[in-house]
Amino acid sequence: MNELHTYNQLYQAISNGWFSISIYDGIALIGYERITSDRNYQTFICDVMVYTKYQRQGIATKVIEAFLAQCKRQEIK
Repeated sequence: MNELHTYNQLYQAISNGWFSISIYDGIALIGYERITSDRNYQTFICDVMVYTKYQRQGIATKVIEAFLAQCKRQEIK
């Protein structure tokens, strides 16, 4: 198997994010968002993913809205 990243590398990337959201349908992971931030000046959306079957249902919009609400709570502009 030719993997781009090891499990440990992916785990570290996710763990070092500032804010992430995982969306489930039952036990199935159907969406994910990861953000990094210096918690002051810059915040970057690194990943927004929604499984194909669940796209065009407003899921990505909801996770972006949740991210913006988190920034507001943390007073990040």
